[in-house]
Amino acid sequence: MAPKKIKKLEVMVADVIRETPDTSTLIFFTGNDTLDYKPGHFCTIAPQQFDALARWTAYLEDRKGRKEPPRAYSLASAPHEKHLAITVKEERYVSGVTDHPPLLSPPLVYRTQPGSRMEITGFTGPYVMPDDIEDRTDHVVHICAGSGIVPNWSMLKHCLAANMKLKHTLIYGNKTWQDVIYRKGLEDLEKAYPGKVKVVHALSREEGLESNGG
Repeated sequence: MAPKKIKKLEVMVADVIRETPDTSTLIFFTGNDTLDYKPGHFCTIAPQQFDALARWTAYLEDRKGRKEPPRAYSLASAPHEKHLAITVKEERYVSGVTDHPPLLSPPLVYRTQPGSRMEITGFTGPYVMPDDIEDRTDHVVHICAGSGIVPNWSMLKHCLAANMKLKHTLIYGNKTWQDVIYRKGLEDLEKAYPGKVKVVHALSREEGLESNGG
């Protein structure tokens, strides 16, 4: 099978959902109802397209001696859903650990408004389920931490919507309940698909609470 061609898409932000204090989901309107992607794929966004970041981008490129590369973001949407979506967690600058403050994730998380327009490039990525997964297993275990849940969230929704004969156990690590991305969505999936979806939360800094399911 020939590889799929990576394409550039002009998108408009239809909605912004604040998932956690430092994480937002951007819902895109693409004007295209037949987007060709798989759960687990990602798109990229080039920082050079944003006028508000022009000086900061130029400064970092001068400091680093190279062009700032596009940033990759996993798709939070599933192929059956009407709109495309990504979920972005703010990267943090840690003195003595990271070389430079983050460029693109803070404005995407905190300053993107419905109606904003941008160009994305996609879709690709090796982190996808095999087409014959139902022939290989009847139980998928997802082990995720923080924003690493994004591609698995897409996979979960896709498998359930397609009525695949698979059970799913998600082991999801975070610091506190406040850091759990898609918390309500995960609770809703457990309720809607009893016996097919089990979520086990592992919280490392939640006082007075041990890791638990549900």
